[in-house]
Amino acid sequence: MSLERVQPAAAITPAMLVNLLWRGKWLIVAGTLLGLLGSIAYLHLATPRYMAYLQLVPTEQSGVQVARNISGLASLAGINLPRGGTPQFAFVLETMKGRDVAEAVAQNQPLMRRLFAASWNPATGRWEQPEDRLHGIESAIKTVLAMPQPAWTPPGALQVQRQVQKRLSITEDNKHSIATITLTHPDPAIARDLLAAVYEASDTLQRARMERRTVAYIDYISHKLLTVQLAEHRAALANALAEQERMLMMARTGQPFAADPLGMVSVTDKPVSPNMVIALAAGLVLGGLMGIGAAIFMWWRRGQLTTA
Repeated sequence: MSLERVQPAAAITPAMLVNLLWRGKWLIVAGTLLGLLGSIAYLHLATPRYMAYLQLVPTEQSGVQVARNISGLASLAGINLPRGGTPQFAFVLETMKGRDVAEAVAQNQPLMRRLFAASWNPATGRWEQPEDRLHGIESAIKTVLAMPQPAWTPPGALQVQRQVQKRLSITEDNKHSIATITLTHPDPAIARDLLAAVYEASDTLQRARMERRTVAYIDYISHKLLTVQLAEHRAALANALAEQERMLMMARTGQPFAADPLGMVSVTDKPVSPNMVIALAAGLVLGGLMGIGAAIFMWWRRGQLTTA
């Protein structure tokens, strides 16, 4: 049996590639036009989204330095006070996407009816499961796959948390101690009101948390003052008690406690997405690549990847 030697395929040179692209120029042009048309269709079909934004800075009464002073005064008296844990400003930022904040926002029924308008029936004044064709298909697929199908429930804290986690972003400038909070939504008014509600709930949550802790500190120091006899230690405890009384007063003033806003919540006057420039550029690039791929495939099928 004779063996035939397989000749290695010749490498494609830059000249061959240029020649190939020139011969398939109309495919490339067609692909580019299709990509451009796809981008234009996307811009018409995509839902515009507006951005609400708010800048926050730590308040002077946020208590970080005060807590350090209290710890130092108490240490003079040989007393170990409980540690404060997470700084209050960071706590506000971290809890914005949490369940506690979502539960507080969910209590705002006028906002909830706007945020989940598809599930609210103003005629009956009740929450109702919205009609969705895709829901029937999804249910059928889950039935076939024996997947659990939880019963529909009115929007609550869980749905609010999902919306916030999906739409809210936090950018921190540690150098200047400024945090920029942004939230996107198709309705600019809802974006503004939801961001304001999330901020207020976070700051209120931290105020209540600090108030409970401060009351406990006051109670602890007050009891210590009844047992400590050394004048130096009593003076240190008295100063610590005065600081805690000041913190409690600040927590109960109703003013921003841990995060102070630099102005009101603002909303962009134009949609931030979809971005027309990026969409058109992406359509042109992807369409051009699609045309190049089609040209190479066509000439490869014809066996004409040569300079001829």
